[in-house]
Amino acid sequence: MERLLRPKEACQLLSISYSTLLRWIREGKIRVVTTEGGKYRIPYSEIKRYLQGREETRAVIYARVSSADQREDLERQVNYLTNYATAKGYKVVEVIKDVASGLNTQRKGLLRLFKLVEGRNVDIVLQQLLDFALITGRYLRESPITAGINNLQRQTYTIRV
Repeated sequence: MERLLRPKEACQLLSISYSTLLRWIREGKIRVVTTEGGKYRIPYSEIKRYLQGREETRAVIYARVSSADQREDLERQVNYLTNYATAKGYKVVEVIKDVASGLNTQRKGLLRLFKLVEGRNVDIVLQQLLDFALITGRYLRESPITAGINNLQRQTYTIRV
């Protein structure tokens, strides 16, 4: 017998919200089994089908610290975000590191990041610390959608571009 998942489990595996799952069910995008009590259960084969069929998400990792004394923290950020990207199934196309103030909008790495985003060479930007320039989104063509994901009392911010 095939394994049936609760909606919460399916949402976690698909990296979608519950409302998105419900919309997909209504649209027939994903097949479900309804229990006698009227609850949805999603066959694991549906999750696999969807995950195999979706396009690869291209990610850029952006890590920044304020001073050279914090280089260890910079590497910790990169390692954490690389592991996060791997767990989510993202393809990391580039890792950008900056050692400069968050208020400095002319940072070499930040300017490189903006080029990648404007050239549509990435789908998402992953960073652990929200950066002033990215919070405002003033350098990006489209307004970014920011979703905070809490993991081990640290924040990883995924900005879909």
